Parts: sequence; C-alpha cells; structure tokens
Amino acid sequence: MIAKQAKGFLYCVSRKGVTGFKGQIDDRIFTFLKELKTVTSTPLAVGFGIKSKEDVEKFKDLADGIVIGSAIITKIDEGKDKLEDFLKEISESLKDK
Repeated sequence: MIAKQAKGFLYCVSRKGVTGFKGQIDDRIFTFLKELKTVTSTPLAVGFGIKSKEDVEKFKDLADGIVIGSAIITKIDEGKDKLEDFLKEISESLKDK
C-alpha cells in the first residue's frame, strides 16, 4: 500500500539494528527489493549498514540509490586521503551500472 502511493523515492533499510553497527546485512532485503519493484516504479534507495565496496556491489542492480552514512563519517575521521580512497573505490564499483 505504501509503495503504490509513494512519491520521490522509497528508503529501504538493509538490516535491523542501529546505524554504525557492525552487523550483517539481512539477506531478506534482496527478495524484498525484487518484490517491491514489481509493485512500484518509485525509485528505491537502500541504506543502513552499507559500509564497503562489496556491500554496494550487492545492491547496485537492485536499488536506484545506495545510502552510505556512518562509513563515510568514519572515513572523514580517518582523514582526507582515506575518504578520497573510499569514495573512489565505491565510485568504481558502480561504473558498470
């Protein structure tokens, strides 16, 4: 019902817990995103726990947007070079999309 009425984009949470937690992505999110695409044309953004190139690669073909929050804050704290390297790595993993 929400998906059919949504405008803008739908933010899909990739796992239970709090942001910044070092937990696993819930595998059920992949099925959920596939099912959601069958009932809405609203763009899907996925986030919450996305912290690596590998995580981004898991979602790049299922979501229209990928939200990375705490991992970027961590890289900012580690310094400009670490942040630039991280963003370059993420960007490279999205190029074939």
